[in-house]
Amino acid sequence: MKLRKIVVFLMIAVMLFAVTAGCAGKPADTAADTDAAAEAAAPAEGVDPDKTYEITIWHHEPNAQRELPWNVVIEAFEEEYPNIKVTTEAVLWDDYQPKLINALQTNTAPDLTFNAETTWASAYQVDGLVPMNDVYERINADYDYFEGCKAGYTVDGNTYCIPYITLGELLFYRPSMLEAAGLTEPPKTWDEFVEYAEKLTVDTDGDGQIDQYGVGISAVRLDLTENTYAALMATNGVDVFDEEGNPAINTPEHIAVLKLYGDLYKYTSPAASGWGWGEVEMNWPAGTFALFPYPSPVLPAFFAEENYDIAAAPLPTPDGTHNSHISMNQGLSITKDCVDRGNMAAAEAFVEFMFKPENHWLMTICAEPGLFFPTTQACNDLIAEGYMVEEYFPLENYDHTEGSPTREIFDSIAAAAAETLSVGFPFGHKYGPVNENFASMYGAQLFTDMVQKVCLEGATPEEAAAWAQQAMEEMDE
Repeated sequence: MKLRKIVVFLMIAVMLFAVTAGCAGKPADTAADTDAAAEAAAPAEGVDPDKTYEITIWHHEPNAQRELPWNVVIEAFEEEYPNIKVTTEAVLWDDYQPKLINALQTNTAPDLTFNAETTWASAYQVDGLVPMNDVYERINADYDYFEGCKAGYTVDGNTYCIPYITLGELLFYRPSMLEAAGLTEPPKTWDEFVEYAEKLTVDTDGDGQIDQYGVGISAVRLDLTENTYAALMATNGVDVFDEEGNPAINTPEHIAVLKLYGDLYKYTSPAASGWGWGEVEMNWPAGTFALFPYPSPVLPAFFAEENYDIAAAPLPTPDGTHNSHISMNQGLSITKDCVDRGNMAAAEAFVEFMFKPENHWLMTICAEPGLFFPTTQACNDLIAEGYMVEEYFPLENYDHTEGSPTREIFDSIAAAAAETLSVGFPFGHKYGPVNENFASMYGAQLFTDMVQKVCLEGATPEEAAAWAQQAMEEMDE
């Protein structure tokens, strides 16, 4: 089924970050040796050194912490390409879709625009975006791109967005709580996940009331629940559509995921039926639960209090192997207005510059520690080597010294993230954007309703999966 009409819905506000941290450094090309600087100064493919270019970029990062990496990278880029001037504008997610469509219709669109899997399609439908195949191939050749990260943006072999941010869901846990229960390592399999959740649900003060729950998950009617389901689903190697784009949720694999969700939900707080993003993020550092399948470790809340009782591991899988996980990806698209202005080569040069590992580190790790992660093996390798530019790193009370509690936390997050995101695929897009109605299904909270039937309404996993299959088929007509 080809992508034609998509009801666009903003999908995700989540997920993951990692960095191991170690050696000091500076953004790409600001601390390079003479030979490397000379090589970097070579003109980018197609850029006329005698022509002045002005390119504009729309992103959605209105806060100072997330804008800082943009400013640092742009300054370094303009030093290398003095004939290319870059201007950015922060456009809020809520305003983005109508503003971009109007700009495309009036030939006033930016040259580059920031997109996520469920926000790029409307611009594509009005022929507002152009393929980025050539620049993708160069980035992949130089930096070893995670192939699954672009799956949601590829139609008929053409890629219309190159994500530089990937978000994934890990299992965060409280080591002290596991130790108190006699557990020496996090769960690796689904069976262990449920066993741990039960064992970690305890009355710690002896007053007869449970005050520590095994797992923090929600059944609230928000995308929080849909995203948690998607993360568990991906560990079983399936998506909600088959390769032809047909709804495929009434299957043994999905029924098993629903059973897992229901089993875990027995060991979360009774208040979890109403927990939204804010509630789970407050209860996590407060010690309400021991295991946390979530996009972010919520590190600022821990580090501000000098609380280092946190670690990370890949989400448990049915058999403990890690061949499939979820990822949610955000990146840059080039508009047709950019081509009409003759700015295509300059825009591609900026995109390639962003993917230099040191710059990529800035645009992900420093933009949102605990949430954003890079999409190339080269940048992940840089993190694993211990790269750190402390002047830009925003976490309070962070100690970069090897062996420090904060460094060990980052090491565990980085290792888990690299393992899972390299095999990640975006929810609803394992085979690309094969179904034109996914965004409307997601926006209608169809997958949350399915989970609620099991967790809150007493339906069996088989009944819930059958209901969801029928609902998907009706929306797909």
